[in-house]
Amino acid sequence: MKKKIFLLFVTSILFGCKSNPNNIDLEMKNNNEFIIYVASHFYDCVGVVPQKCLLIKFEDEDKWQLHYDGIQGFNFEEEYAYKLLIKKEILDPNNVLADASSVMYHLVKILDKKIFKKEDLNGNWKLKKINNTLIDDDKIVLHIDTNSLKFFGNDGCNSFFGNTTVISSNSIKFGPLMSTKIFCEEKMKIADLFTNTLQESQSYKKYGAFLEIKSKQNTLIFKR
Repeated sequence: MKKKIFLLFVTSILFGCKSNPNNIDLEMKNNNEFIIYVASHFYDCVGVVPQKCLLIKFEDEDKWQLHYDGIQGFNFEEEYAYKLLIKKEILDPNNVLADASSVMYHLVKILDKKIFKKEDLNGNWKLKKINNTLIDDDKIVLHIDTNSLKFFGNDGCNSFFGNTTVISSNSIKFGPLMSTKIFCEEKMKIADLFTNTLQESQSYKKYGAFLEIKSKQNTLIFKR
């Protein structure tokens, strides 16, 4: 009987110590530590007064959010996108000023830091392909201005415009998109697919003179 108990004990130790790629995530949750991504530029925001905010995203979330307070120990440099390990501290509400956050973030470690110049996306881009379909229409264009955070263009039928957020070296958001309302029966299928993909965009890749913008289902290929 003692022999069986000993074997069970040893077995539990061996399997309990087995390497687990998720151990880091479990440890972070237990220690109130999290991985966040920080976009490469400040963004205008309004708290008590107009100010500049970081744009951050938690690793297990899809949405980016404005971060009004700094991260203790973190010196942000524009034109760099970051992946950080941070620790959250809950402050005593009695010691927090009115309208101030009761949560403070502290930098534990910079996990990644990549240079990114959003100005590389500026200018006119002509649509060349939607998924595997070649597009032979020079009227379908997208103009991006990352300085004013605006975009405009033409879908081959209607002119459109809106606001854009260049989040990082591989993530961009367009919308909401406003456009004229001309009906072009022979062009509406491509026009709708083009503008819908823009508004649902999740990632992009720039290589040479080409720009690839992807949503969950579709891919747009542009050329300068």
